[in-house]
Amino acid sequence: MTPRTLPFTDLNLAPVILGMMRLCEQPELANTQALSHWLMQRLEEGFTTFDHADIYGSNEVERRFGEVLKSQPQLRQQMQLISKCGIRHQWQAPSDRVKHYNNEAGYILDSVDGILQRLGCEQLDLLLLHRPDPLQQPEEVAQAFTQLLQQGKVRYFGVSNYLPAQFELLQQALPMPLVTNQIEFSLLARAPLDNGQLSQMQLRGITPMYWSPLGGAQLFKQPEHPLLQSLTRMAKELGCTLDAVALAWVMHHPAAGLPLVGSFKEERLQGYRQACELRLSRLDWYELWEKAQGEEVA
Repeated sequence: MTPRTLPFTDLNLAPVILGMMRLCEQPELANTQALSHWLMQRLEEGFTTFDHADIYGSNEVERRFGEVLKSQPQLRQQMQLISKCGIRHQWQAPSDRVKHYNNEAGYILDSVDGILQRLGCEQLDLLLLHRPDPLQQPEEVAQAFTQLLQQGKVRYFGVSNYLPAQFELLQQALPMPLVTNQIEFSLLARAPLDNGQLSQMQLRGITPMYWSPLGGAQLFKQPEHPLLQSLTRMAKELGCTLDAVALAWVMHHPAAGLPLVGSFKEERLQGYRQACELRLSRLDWYELWEKAQGEEVA
């Protein structure tokens, strides 16, 4: 797989990003040696970019990943690490009455320190604010980002799940560019085509990231659905997996986003690699869109 340079950075990211959210659900990777072997295999295949968040696995995902980096620190130079902060669960503080968002400066700074400690490294390649906080003060975020950059703890910054106006409101207060917006986009989650998220990224020359680009595997659970029938036919014609066709659909959009996938299975990983080599025709792309929305374009 050919790495992609993320605009406004010197980061060369994998064309498909591996999401670590479900790492703790993989019993075969429960010990450090097994996870280390799995990570080295992925690096050899070109999967060099790994997405985390401070809440994944109740902090356990970053800790397990960090045990590998502590035992084999040379691997850190072969990968790019992304993490997110800003979602606050009640398990993090029993005194909290409700789950909420927190993009205050102090909370961001404390969160990054925790992330780096768990990952066993000194610097994140990319930090994202996990959700837009309605109570967010852009100037506070700017203060935190500036301090993290000056301290060398984070190289670049972005957001996740921000609508265009939310993105712009934050960006105007920052002394550095937001280099990505990690958004939900798939055949089953097509809102970015209409809500301005993809268009805004194109206008700014920013590469988006797509979480759940396979619709949480819901794409493949309705054998009689016309969408699955079209995916199956195209996969057969193209000599690839269903995953590859569905990923190629989101990657075909001119915003040229990077899909973020969550499976740890070898057969699924094969499909992710195949997607990087596929190029759907215009008719293929619109056929899948039509089948997904259940009606032809207006």
